[in-house]
Order: sequence, then structure tokens, then C-alpha cells
Amino acid sequence: MRCSKCNNSCGDDYKTKTKYSEEKNAGDCLKVILLQCYDLSGVHNLQNYEIKALIAALIDEHIIEEDELSEEK
Repeated sequence: MRCSKCNNSCGDDYKTKTKYSEEKNAGDCLKVILLQCYDLSGVHNLQNYEIKALIAALIDEHIIEEDELSEEK
């Protein structure tokens, strides 16, 4: 993955281009995630439990959930 601005792996997620395209619906998004999991397994030789742990850590670090019940009060 290369940054479109500096052409290196600078870590800027908003400028990084990958070979995966943006998808419009949830099913297609999951297919892209599955392709990336295949790459983690086949290209990077990670085991299933390692891939699951990486995905769990990624979600915990980057996805912030809002409690709908607290917003209604």
C-alpha cells in the first residue's frame, strides 16, 4: 500500500491506495474483507487465530460505538 501523496507507506490511512475498491453494500464490503483475509493467510502466512486477533484489535482501536439509549435521554 502506497500513499497517493508521498508514494511511500507513511501510514496516512486517508491517502493510502490499495488494490481493493470501495463497495456500495454490506455484502460486497464483506467480500473485500474476505479477500484481504485470504491475503493475510496466503501472502503473509498468518494463521486463522492471528487474523481474527488482528481484526478484533483493529475494530477495538478504530470503531467507536455510540449508545443510542443515552442519546435519547
